[in-house]
Amino acid sequence: MRYCILSLEALYGTALVLAVLIMQRGPRLSLLRGGLRSLLYATGRSMKQNAYYVMLWGVAFTWLHIQNSFTGRHIEADCQNMAAVKACNILITGANRGLGLETVKQLTEDSCPKRHIFATCRDPDGPRSEALRELAKKHPSVITIIRLDANDPCSIKESAKEVGSLLGNNGLNLLVNNAGIVANGTIQTSSAEDMKNTFNTNVIGPLLIIKEYLPYLQTAAKASGTPGMSSNKAAVINISTLGGSMSTMPSLYKQFPVLPYCVSKAGFNMLTVLSAEELKADEILCMALHPGWVKTEMGGEKAPLEPKESVEGMLRVIGSLTEEQHGGFLDYTGKPIPW
Repeated sequence: MRYCILSLEALYGTALVLAVLIMQRGPRLSLLRGGLRSLLYATGRSMKQNAYYVMLWGVAFTWLHIQNSFTGRHIEADCQNMAAVKACNILITGANRGLGLETVKQLTEDSCPKRHIFATCRDPDGPRSEALRELAKKHPSVITIIRLDANDPCSIKESAKEVGSLLGNNGLNLLVNNAGIVANGTIQTSSAEDMKNTFNTNVIGPLLIIKEYLPYLQTAAKASGTPGMSSNKAAVINISTLGGSMSTMPSLYKQFPVLPYCVSKAGFNMLTVLSAEELKADEILCMALHPGWVKTEMGGEKAPLEPKESVEGMLRVIGSLTEEQHGGFLDYTGKPIPW
């Protein structure tokens, strides 16, 4: 009879732990799973000796979840806050649609009190920027729309002057090079015009943007007063693609015959690597980030990822970056991608 009670208590404790595991998400889930495996192993090894401990662990985990539920501090939220983007002054190119617009949306939803977002696009007054204008109306103290055409050097220079006058002495903490264009084609079908346009927008544009905004990034890095690198201090995040990976793209080429785009993004990746080398002395973090295959105007309807999921992942990655990822290439889950 005693052993029967012990077994029931062990099952009860295990059930409580399982219930907590179901309710938890995020990075700590793997830790809880590991703890559960250890507990089950111990229980199976010596039911009589360990049953009460299993029960106590189950009760403790359940109590913790209930406490966090009442205080509004779930483990998932806690983990997300740990990797949150806390940068104050942020500039995002190509912010009027797709991933750029979704990034602006999500950055306005958090509780960073001093945040200001410079949302740039080619034609702020045009019909394709209507969603961005509506968003800016809802958050007038947070979002400033700036005209910036990555294919126009004069536009880039003028935008930097305008943003600089608004930044004052605070500097720019985070520059997200998101604007880009895609062109389909193979060696036999790609035109010189396609190659020029994609290279101008996807490589030369970001190069000039980094160059023009570098003084503001340097100001932010110096003003932080903290050693090391992070996206909250001063960082350049280049939104790249798996298509720019020379190790990976050959096996995908038949499915995605976008030679001009891939060649330009490979150049963009090299720009990231060499920029990281130059920016190292100023402790300005620089890396490339692959958002996944996303259901946007560029990615198409067949893409498996929604913009919301992609951007949530990218912001978690951006918020957790340190000097260890400087000059690196990661995807939206934080997984390294070969160059």
